[in-house]
Amino acid sequence: MPLLSIITVNYNNATGLQKTLQSVFAQTFTGYEYIIIDGGSTDRSKALIGEYADRLAYWVSEKDNGVYDAMNKGISIAKGNYTMFLNSGDFLLDENVLLKFSNQPVERKAAIYYGNMKIEAENNTMKAHTYPPLLTLDFWEHYTINHQASFIKTLLFKELGLYDTGYTLAADYAFFLKCFVYGKQFEHIDHELVYYKSDGLSSVNSAVYQQQMKQAWNSIVPAYVQVLYKENKDHALLMKHRLMSLAKNLQNKYSRLKSFFN
Repeated sequence: MPLLSIITVNYNNATGLQKTLQSVFAQTFTGYEYIIIDGGSTDRSKALIGEYADRLAYWVSEKDNGVYDAMNKGISIAKGNYTMFLNSGDFLLDENVLLKFSNQPVERKAAIYYGNMKIEAENNTMKAHTYPPLLTLDFWEHYTINHQASFIKTLLFKELGLYDTGYTLAADYAFFLKCFVYGKQFEHIDHELVYYKSDGLSSVNSAVYQQQMKQAWNSIVPAYVQVLYKENKDHALLMKHRLMSLAKNLQNKYSRLKSFFN
């Protein structure tokens, strides 16, 4: 059984797929299987996949019902202990990315390892994005981790279910949030692992993505947890205001005393 299953979803993006393939096959760590799920491309993607067919564990080119349906197809094939999703156009930043994952201490055995990424910025430059070492409920209310830079224990999909295709843009967020709520262990790999192209569906349709994140939050986070979380935030905000007010009063008194003695 391989340590890792890498799944690439592609549709009519042969140029991006070429970059993704090259970055995977350049890796110094080879304890992985590679799966490509193509959505029935009409460009040269199928021919390109055919050139690398002998290095793939599985590939298919057929119509699907969107990116998460394609990712679920890949999961159903995956045999690795962990699964990584690297969509066409995304690529591993150097030849030792998978080695950095495989070198994680065995005793940790996290359910999900997540790394940092670089994202396309203006003028075709790359901007680094670093995630916090500890993920809290406050983080998940507003943000998510990058699924391309994550290594997910494959058995989680059997335990918690596949990606919910009802979330057309935010199914990865919903899955990660469910893992967090169910107490699964997240471990940070403090390295930049992946280049993520920002022209994906969730980036282009950010308003819809944010709406689906909110729907997932309300659906997955238990109501009583939301109440306690809100009360805690309100209390923290109130204490912050009180401390600021106290500090301001002390400062005013100090200023008056200082002027009196001067």
